[in-house]
Amino acid sequence: MQLAKKPSSIDLSEIYLAVSEHNRIEIPHKEPYTDCPVSCAMGNILSKVSTKVEEDIIQSLKKTKLSELVQQVPKQS
Repeated sequence: MQLAKKPSSIDLSEIYLAVSEHNRIEIPHKEPYTDCPVSCAMGNILSKVSTKVEEDIIQSLKKTKLSELVQQVPKQS
């Protein structure tokens, strides 16, 4: 098996997105307590936080190329 691109042109976000499922950061879903406005709003609030965290992870991974990781692997003798 071979890579379609050189490791120096593949950033870690590409790998992360290729092997991860959608909505990788899951927020546990509980039925809200309907008498509590905080409980009713929490699902939407946490969903937005989850989306932002996911975007931040992807932006961070874009800064590292696969070739940088390969260079860190000790050479076998």
